[in-house]
Amino acid sequence: MNIIKWLLARAQLLKTSRKLDPVFLNRSLSIKKVYKVKLCVTQRQKLGLLTTVNSLDTNIVLRFLLNDNPNQANLATKLITNEICYITDVVLVEVTFVLEKVFELSRADVHELILSFLGFSSIVYNTLFINQVFALYKEQSKLSVVDCYVTCEAQSYQNELFTFDKALAKHGGVHIEELQ
Repeated sequence: MNIIKWLLARAQLLKTSRKLDPVFLNRSLSIKKVYKVKLCVTQRQKLGLLTTVNSLDTNIVLRFLLNDNPNQANLATKLITNEICYITDVVLVEVTFVLEKVFELSRADVHELILSFLGFSSIVYNTLFINQVFALYKEQSKLSVVDCYVTCEAQSYQNELFTFDKALAKHGGVHIEELQ
């Protein structure tokens, strides 16, 4: 079984291990980012947020996905499957970069793996940009994941994005202009 099939099978198994509502959690997270934010109890209750959420670093996510260090992978799996975990945009971008450039997975495989991971019932993330970022990442092979992120963020805020990067200007969208 190749690594991607194994990872996706693992993702599907773990995804079904918890009975949480990811739509509610992601919608709540869009209202207020949570990095173990200390909001007063009434604010948290009004927003429907959990008391605290664990934020994960890139190495935790990679050990969980790759199982390349069994001891660390087991610890990461216990955390991710038993606790609500927040993945920052920066961590998702770094995980994507490492999977593509260091482990040399194809963009299609990285895209599928990231979306499977984000579908876990215990994972919450900033839905404002990430879904758009990974759709563009899959569709535009000339753009890096970082280019996809800045493109989607600028577009979401209705900003014009200036760059010296010819590929970004050509493939990123009409709101991007090459500075000459």
